[in-house]
Amino acid sequence: MIGIDVSEDMIRIARKNAEGKNVKFLVGDANKMPFEDDSFDLVVSTGSLHHWRNPVNVLNEIYRVLRPGRKALIYDLWGEAPKELLRGKLTELGYSFTAGLIAYGIVRMHSITSSELMKILREEGNFFKEYTIEEGWKSYPVVKVTLLKSLKTI
Repeated sequence: MIGIDVSEDMIRIARKNAEGKNVKFLVGDANKMPFEDDSFDLVVSTGSLHHWRNPVNVLNEIYRVLRPGRKALIYDLWGEAPKELLRGKLTELGYSFTAGLIAYGIVRMHSITSSELMKILREEGNFFKEYTIEEGWKSYPVVKVTLLKSLKTI
């Protein structure tokens, strides 16, 4: 398992959290990943899509490093998550009403909407033609995108 992030601080935290596990972390840019074509059986991105300046470029890099017939899973905060969903999940996890208000503000500022996702996925030049979008993934204020790299190469 390999993780990349543009932030040295995040890599340092990830390495500390994964001590003793068979995981390697690299400082790297998702726009130009330091991996060979068709290197991975699975690519997962969590909480970063809304930061990507050129999302189609990153998606195409994911496509490049993913083996044919394999999936990429992209998770990010869902900007259209109903307040009730967020409130319910925070209550379930034991957070206060105040923490819920703060979390709601964070979700609204650092998230992506389903319409923004569809626009990115339909953009000309995106190599992924097969995908699904799941809103409110597992009752979290998260949107999950599953991308499938076809067996035919572009």
